[in-house]
Amino acid sequence: MLKSTDVVNEVRLAESRIRSHIRQTILEHSRYLSQVGGANVYCKLENLQYTGLFKVRGAMNKLLSVMSEELVQGVVTTSQNIEKYFITWKDSL
Repeated sequence: MLKSTDVVNEVRLAESRIRSHIRQTILEHSRYLSQVGGANVYCKLENLQYTGLFKVRGAMNKLLSVMSEELVQGVVTTSQNIEKYFITWKDSL
């Protein structure tokens, strides 16, 4: 089982890997969701990433953490649409 310090370290490593490849997206306060939920609710606008997709962080981190020897064998994804757009965008960098 991972300790909380291990999780924090993994998050920091992932952030350092992807930082130069992604946009820093804003948090937008939602008045409606805050009223419904009875608390301040903020939405992270990941749709503002270069790909327009919210999964770019995880996919980018995975590709950047894979050994180059493994990457030359190719990448296969199981999602019908999202990852193929990301892979196409990543290849254009």
